[in-house]
Amino acid sequence: MILLGNALLVLTGLACFSTVALFGLAAFKNKSYEAPANNLFAIFALLVVIMSALFLAQIINHNYELEYVYSYSSNSLGFFLLLSTFWAGQVGTFLLWLLFTAIAGMFLLKVNWEHKNRMMFFFMLTAVFLVVLLFVKSPFKPLDPAAIGMPAEMFPPSDGRGLNPLLQNFWMVIHPPIVFVGYTLLAIPFAYALAALSAGEFETWSKKVFPWSLLSGAILGLGIFLGGYWAYETLGWGGYWAWDPVENSSLIPWLTNLALIHGLLLEKSRGTLRKTNILMALLGFILVLYGTFLTRSGVLQEFSVHSFVAPGKMLYWVMLIFMAGFTILAAVYFIRKLPLLKKPKEAKEKMSESQQWFETMVILGALFTILLAVLTWVGTSSPLITTILGNPSNVDQTFYNAIAMPIGIIMAILAAVSSLYIYYTHKLRYFVIRLVISLAVAMVGTVIAFALAVKSFSILALIFASFFAIVSNIFAILSMTKKTLTSMAGNITHVGFGLILIGFIASSVFSTSTGVVKLEAEQKKELMGMNLEFIGIGDNYMSSDNRVKVAVSNGSEEYVAKPAFYQDPYTRQTVINPYIRKSLFHDTYFAPQRYLPNYTTLTLSKGETNTAFGHDITFDEFQIGSHEHSGAMRVETLLSVNVDGEEYQVVPTFYPNPTAADDPGYADIPNTDYKIYVDRIFADEGKIMIDVVGMGDLVLEITRKPFINLVWFGAVIIVIGTFLAYLRRRKLAQV
Repeated sequence: MILLGNALLVLTGLACFSTVALFGLAAFKNKSYEAPANNLFAIFALLVVIMSALFLAQIINHNYELEYVYSYSSNSLGFFLLLSTFWAGQVGTFLLWLLFTAIAGMFLLKVNWEHKNRMMFFFMLTAVFLVVLLFVKSPFKPLDPAAIGMPAEMFPPSDGRGLNPLLQNFWMVIHPPIVFVGYTLLAIPFAYALAALSAGEFETWSKKVFPWSLLSGAILGLGIFLGGYWAYETLGWGGYWAWDPVENSSLIPWLTNLALIHGLLLEKSRGTLRKTNILMALLGFILVLYGTFLTRSGVLQEFSVHSFVAPGKMLYWVMLIFMAGFTILAAVYFIRKLPLLKKPKEAKEKMSESQQWFETMVILGALFTILLAVLTWVGTSSPLITTILGNPSNVDQTFYNAIAMPIGIIMAILAAVSSLYIYYTHKLRYFVIRLVISLAVAMVGTVIAFALAVKSFSILALIFASFFAIVSNIFAILSMTKKTLTSMAGNITHVGFGLILIGFIASSVFSTSTGVVKLEAEQKKELMGMNLEFIGIGDNYMSSDNRVKVAVSNGSEEYVAKPAFYQDPYTRQTVINPYIRKSLFHDTYFAPQRYLPNYTTLTLSKGETNTAFGHDITFDEFQIGSHEHSGAMRVETLLSVNVDGEEYQVVPTFYPNPTAADDPGYADIPNTDYKIYVDRIFADEGKIMIDVVGMGDLVLEITRKPFINLVWFGAVIIVIGTFLAYLRRRKLAQV
């Protein structure tokens, strides 16, 4: 399979390079090459699909002869987590990206545009980038036994290293693929812009590129929001947004594309902002490449909780060279054709006051979106910039919060005011009524926030602007003469933007916490209006299903909070995930910090008796059991335990290889809450080391996050609104 996989990779590369050459000939020499270029692209796409399917088959079938499969998967992973190991590592993400590029290209072949061949030529350059990366680091690279310290006669290994515990989450299955679909789609406006520049013709490009820009915005936005929710559910990732460089690497091109979307509104209707739009279309994908370089070159290892490790010098230089190459290509075309990027004559006609108003608001919205993207880029790039200067460092969250707050206020106000122009075109009275009501509701919301102890002027200003945006856009939707979902798309998106800002503020400003507290075993404690009792912890610390159990009663309901608490059997890393009790108006977030077990350790020789927690324990003998179906060797340890004068025999089991065991191996001491685990066996000395464990204390923090659902609700509305706009523009692009 290794030979077949690498052969497929070579064939895919040859098909890719040949397709680029044929599209180049069709675009710049003779259109007769178009048909063979289309056919060869179809072959290229088919080869990518087959290669991806073969790679996935190796993962599912646990082919640990492959370095990638051994490094990221294991026998214990369920099907969907096993599937997600396809994109758990750098090489897998490159192959996934190439697969999505091939699929997107099949749709682009159906585009009806006179410069389609030029567009396909530039789009295929992104495929060349990915193929070269896979040539440098093949997904079908064989595992070297010496690299893992395994004798050649024992190769291949029977199990892999497994997936990083932080990645063993449902969202790992869908979040990364959605983000990479978004990255793939951002290459399409880039290709359209280069095609228009190379042809020197810009009259139709905005109409054709608009749907693709909206679709990429909707999908990449969905990926970003899902990543935020994943981080929210995972303890230690800083909540739903921590301005982590890896998070920002997706946010920056999304913001750039958002500016492009707003600019295309004006270019399509009046031909304005053409230079800005071309530049944003080019920068969107270049920033994707830049983010790829930052997160996968290893330069952020010291500064990001979920960046990739250094990939090696060759891959590092390939990413750097291609990023520089794409940037130079875009810059040369843009600068050379700058004189041609002029407004059409019809754009110079006199506009009405309402048109001027709307155009001004859109331009300002695009400019402040670009400003936020630029400042976020500066903060994200600080580790790289400071490394070059000789003192590597990173900006903290206060930098991002300081820049995002004023820009957020301005953008919310612009989203509100831009929606009011529709009334201005009719009667001034309608405009004044809507404006006054919107401002009044915004003021009421601000006063309520002030009464609830919000004293920060900037936060109050953001609350005011957010309510203003929500109410004014709802008015705009209700006032539309033709009420269709697609016509409401822009206003729906702005409502979502306002809601998500309110959610950001409420969930942080009004958040309350117990701080770090200790719950003693079976002792009740009242915190935040809740009666809490730590009632136990699961028995199998090596299982991802292991849970801490806290009984909660708040008068109106009773439930058991069950945060995850276990040790990954492969990495030996303790994994703790919170339990989130959801309600309409708030979430209660149970975040364990550590577990303090009540235990004692005994070392016993055969026939020796010792006491633990008032119980006499005697080591009788041990015997080696047969191998289980899982391949785990077991050693049963026979112990006699005296409980209140009664003699019981307990038989804990020791597994030399615990990762292959089907059970934790403990034994309960009858009529008590204690368990016995075997730590070690000294066969030559006839001794054992055991732990006698009772329920200990739990250290945790409980946080109440009010109105956190507004964050998720606002995010969903933004994605839906953007997708509705895509449906509308796709229909118009086909006219």
